[in-house]
Amino acid sequence: MLLKLQEAAYCYLTTNFKSLAFVCHENGGTSLLYASQHQLLISAGRKGIVCLWDLRQRTLRHKFSAHESSVAVKCMALDPNEEFFATGSADGDIKVAPTFKVYDSS
Repeated sequence: MLLKLQEAAYCYLTTNFKSLAFVCHENGGTSLLYASQHQLLISAGRKGIVCLWDLRQRTLRHKFSAHESSVAVKCMALDPNEEFFATGSADGDIKVAPTFKVYDSS
């Protein structure tokens, strides 16, 4: 599986010779995570926005502002059980959010 984040507003996922493109962040993305247990792609952008993409349904499951709108998300990390993920911003703030259970409709 190959994840590619472009400076533009698109995220590309290539797996088994199939490609998916998602429109992500209007000013470009900065970080990607893949949560394999939940088939979620988590993207973050230059304006502090985080998106959770459901790869099974190929839809945006949830979008929220993790950091101030003028502060880019610089990095993300996923806990080993995929229950939570953390984002780190350019101003040094770290935020932790649930990965799946809060957003799961099933």
